[in-house]
Amino acid sequence: MAVLIPRLFTQLKNRPKPGEDWHPHLGKIGGLTLESWLQNHPRAANPTKTIIVASEERSGSELFCEMMGQTGVLGRPSEYFNTPWMRTFVKDYPSEVAEQIQIAHRVGVTPNGCFAVKLHSWHFDLISPTLKFSKAFPNPSFVRLTRADLLSQAISLSRARQSGQFHGHMPSEKEPIFSIVEIQRCLQEIITARARWSLYFARNNAPVVHIVYENFTVNPKHYLTKVGDLVSESLDRNLKLKPRMVVQRDERTNEWRERFVKEAGDLGRLDRLDEPPK
Repeated sequence: MAVLIPRLFTQLKNRPKPGEDWHPHLGKIGGLTLESWLQNHPRAANPTKTIIVASEERSGSELFCEMMGQTGVLGRPSEYFNTPWMRTFVKDYPSEVAEQIQIAHRVGVTPNGCFAVKLHSWHFDLISPTLKFSKAFPNPSFVRLTRADLLSQAISLSRARQSGQFHGHMPSEKEPIFSIVEIQRCLQEIITARARWSLYFARNNAPVVHIVYENFTVNPKHYLTKVGDLVSESLDRNLKLKPRMVVQRDERTNEWRERFVKEAGDLGRLDRLDEPPK
């Protein structure tokens, strides 16, 4: 009993306030079971409209989604279909897409019925064979989030995959090593994913607002207001955004960038996306 009391106290202390910390990553309450996590998140409302954040890895999407959730009216977007990532925080998070969408409809909906989710292209590939889109995402609108600095995005992806450190407060599993081939591979992957989203929006007449990450960081509330306008939701004019995500870009990013351009740059070669990096 003496052992259980401190554990219980820790869970209660870390329990998120209503409407906050919908993702255990934000609440620093990793290691929960699915049951204990969902106990902190009673269903707010049934989803009546959806905001899909269409993005690529290392595009600033986690910061963007965190601030969307803080508005209280734009849903609570996260990578609900990324099983390994979710299991970092909820150890028995299910792998079945049908179960994941049920959880997303519970955790990712704000009291006004607005549901939000983050989708990378590989998430879309994973869920599309088994999920009926209109049922999973009622009345969808889209936020197309991109990063202007593609090379820094690719360097960030290369470093994160090698180190396992996808966020600044997470521990690094090993030291990342500079590799022209790996950075080039990440560049091709990001650009291909961007092209797929461009094709998707070109052939679908879906409501979408385009946001560039670098612009968003300068004036977050302005761009969140644009998202609110997209789904006819007004933000509280006194809203105070307090993000906990931190920028991981550092001096090593700049060093890798300069080295990559120096060693891989070649104005006499036009790259092909269907060829492996050299």
